[in-house]
Amino acid sequence: METDPVSREIFFGRGETLSLLEKRFKAFLNGYRHNLGLIGIPHVGKSSILAQFLRSQASGTAISIFIRLQHGDSFSIFSQKWLGGILCGYAEYLKLPAAKTFGSLVNQVRKKLPGLLKKMRRIKKLTKSKRYDESYRELLGLSQVVHEESGRKVLLVIDEFDRLADLPLHDPFTKLGKEIMLQKDTMYIVTSSK
Repeated sequence: METDPVSREIFFGRGETLSLLEKRFKAFLNGYRHNLGLIGIPHVGKSSILAQFLRSQASGTAISIFIRLQHGDSFSIFSQKWLGGILCGYAEYLKLPAAKTFGSLVNQVRKKLPGLLKKMRRIKKLTKSKRYDESYRELLGLSQVVHEESGRKVLLVIDEFDRLADLPLHDPFTKLGKEIMLQKDTMYIVTSSK
């Protein structure tokens, strides 16, 4: 059963965890990157903590990208979530009005991130032709493209990242680990319920 994170109106507690997230994020903005993982049993509040953190801290200082993997996601859905998460994060950073469709998100950022959109078109073609490992490798590199084109640091949150193992990919965690090591201008926060 999937549940949505607790909204800000009823969020309480978890001050120590939120404080640690804030401390690590501020260090990242000052050039000291510490990637984080939140691990715990299902429904303990990992996603709620992240949602509260993103609402209170990250907006305006970095481009925050949130990607939530769910049980049963196909690679195509996963890829679309990743692409949409990047575009939504950038649009929110710019304080653009909420877009109702993926196409309208693309139109909002077309002139600001042309290189990113070119890579996204390639990823969509790779995904459509079921070249999932190539598509995944390209997806992992997109936060660096966002940084290069925007000049801003990126906070990339992958909720339930352990579900990468359910996708038709060869060794997704090693590939993710390599990108995490290379991308110094992206801070990663991952969660897992396993």
